[in-house]
Amino acid sequence: VSGTDELLANTFAVTVQPSITLGQPVTVQIDAQERSESQLLITNSLGQVIAIQQMSINQGMQQYLLPFDTYAPGVYYLSLKTDKGILPAMRVLKQ
Repeated sequence: VSGTDELLANTFAVTVQPSITLGQPVTVQIDAQERSESQLLITNSLGQVIAIQQMSINQGMQQYLLPFDTYAPGVYYLSLKTDKGILPAMRVLKQ
């Protein structure tokens, strides 16, 4: 882990629940130490970006509901892209 990655992880903590969905929305919870204009990138198992969600993140804890009912069954990865970099991807399995 580089210093930049560690700083980014300390500035934005992201969790995704549930990690397995039958199509119900997925909750993305972000605990931010600072404000940021960001993007939530959703990629498929081939690494193709299939959706981009613009986000205005405020300092503190916030939650976003991400609909998953229109996606085909498979593995998806959610990454938060901020002006400081991209956080590691979180895996979601749609059954």
